Amino acid sequence: RDALVGGNGRTFQGIHVGMGDRLEVRQLHVERPGGDTAVDFVGHCWTFPTHYAHLLWREAPLTQATGEDFQFSWALQRHNISSIVPSQTDAEARCNSNKTVFPDEDAHSSWLNQTS
Repeated sequence: RDALVGGNGRTFQGIHVGMGDRLEVRQLHVERPGGDTAVDFVGHCWTFPTHYAHLLWREAPLTQATGEDFQFSWALQRHNISSIVPSQTDAEARCNSNKTVFPDEDAHSSWLNQTS
């Protein structure tokens, strides 16, 4: 199956682009699923065939309010390539993006603006 595979991912439940290109997103965070799970975009530990790399720059960004994780997943989806979070059953081996595990002061991180 052709896909961009990441350690965790998010599925959009609602999107609103506001003034100043501000992106407001209600998201469902997918981490440590029991089976392979299709998501809107993946983060951490990307795995993909090298011939996908050029697509990151081929498509103009949908918005300047997102990072490369969203941009890459979006660009690949325009070419019918899915974003997947694989099954992860070992709690110690999972790609956890919890802010207590990976502290981050980046005010633009998408997890800081979750409304769900």
